[in-house]
Amino acid sequence: MREKAERWLAPKCKQEPHAHDCTHYGDRIEIRRLWAHPTDPESTGLYAASQVYAVEREVIPLSKAVKASKERCYAITCTEVIEDRERNGQKLLRTFRGHWTVEAKNHYRRDITYQEDRSPVKNHNAARVLATMKMMAIFLCQIEAHRPQSDRERTLPEFNRACAINGIDTALNWMTRKYNPLGR
Repeated sequence: MREKAERWLAPKCKQEPHAHDCTHYGDRIEIRRLWAHPTDPESTGLYAASQVYAVEREVIPLSKAVKASKERCYAITCTEVIEDRERNGQKLLRTFRGHWTVEAKNHYRRDITYQEDRSPVKNHNAARVLATMKMMAIFLCQIEAHRPQSDRERTLPEFNRACAINGIDTALNWMTRKYNPLGR
């Protein structure tokens, strides 16, 4: 699939980008450029595909701690094509950046708190069940099922401690709504 995307987008990537943005962080500047190409499900083999696009991310270091880099990612989306090329590109760029925001937050919680990247589980079904349980714990923490009294107690590690102290029955009651922490 990557080869198809590169073949479709190679001529476009030599032209002006359809959209670009520049973000200044304390130690670096990130420049993102986007090129898009309309497609259809038959060409890609993916249901509802309407566009394929490339995002080039260039990092310009402002300190010695940051390395200069340039990378290109390819994506396929079912987002409808907007006739105005620049508006279409800006929408795809926002979608692309939004995806990584969600991914980063979710991955951080699952990896830092539950050490998911170091999981020794090899069975795919067991890994899915564990991931589901971890996501359920994150959800219960977000809705404050453990009735936190302070900001510190609202954190995921503190939620896990509350589950360990109160036992698995309490956590199961939170999931089955026998115990309703929100008073609803």
